[in-house]
Amino acid sequence: MIKAERHVTPMGVFEYPRLSSPDQKYNKYQVNLLMPSDSPEAIKLMDLINKAEEDNFKDCIQAAKLAKRKPPAREKVPYEMVVDYETGEETGMVRFKFNMLASGTRQDTGKPWKQRPVIYDAKRAVIPPEKIQIWG
Repeated sequence: MIKAERHVTPMGVFEYPRLSSPDQKYNKYQVNLLMPSDSPEAIKLMDLINKAEEDNFKDCIQAAKLAKRKPPAREKVPYEMVVDYETGEETGMVRFKFNMLASGTRQDTGKPWKQRPVIYDAKRAVIPPEKIQIWG
């Protein structure tokens, strides 16, 4: 099993955040993070995501070969260049899309589980969920 790594995103502008309570329709906490596409932080984050996607795709292909199954389709990366709706041209910004399930049921035990995103302040101290409302 792959051990999940944790990363702190660089500073950016939130677009349609749902971090205080999950979106009830999709049972997800979610946020889009906008950053200048030419900033070193955005480039580093895109490289990190691309590397993780590439490693995951290689693992999936290897597993498919061992199981003698059809190789999987490549996943879409969770970022895109922002395009102006009127002109159709790129704006120089990149939109990163983040989400996490709020709750579910474990398949192996049948027990329900819940989770929520951890919010940090500028000094990387945890902000208690009851002290902040982030939605839009």
